[in-house]
Amino acid sequence: MIRIADLLDRDFSEPIEEIVKVDNDDPGTVFRELTEYIATNPIKADYERLFSAMAAAAKSRHEGGGVWISGSFGSGKSHFMAVLDLLLAGNVKARGIPELPMSSIGTSLY
Repeated sequence: MIRIADLLDRDFSEPIEEIVKVDNDDPGTVFRELTEYIATNPIKADYERLFSAMAAAAKSRHEGGGVWISGSFGSGKSHFMAVLDLLLAGNVKARGIPELPMSSIGTSLY
């Protein structure tokens, strides 16, 4: 019988962080967060919408724009934001996540 653990490329003997902290810059933690991030089609679409809104806001003369990220506890809001922070900071590993729309990020956004 195939186990779920057999389908995933992760060492389950290592501890799993219960909470992702956006400002955690420990290299080992950042590496794990990025290598374990699974960008599903809905997540990819969310990044595309966010990057489009950011690009439009950068060209707009209006102030006070914002984005609200909502979801249940454990749904991945903080992980989404942590990856977004790394993407905008130009993190090479983050920008190498093949499922994410990197072509949408312009140099004016970071």
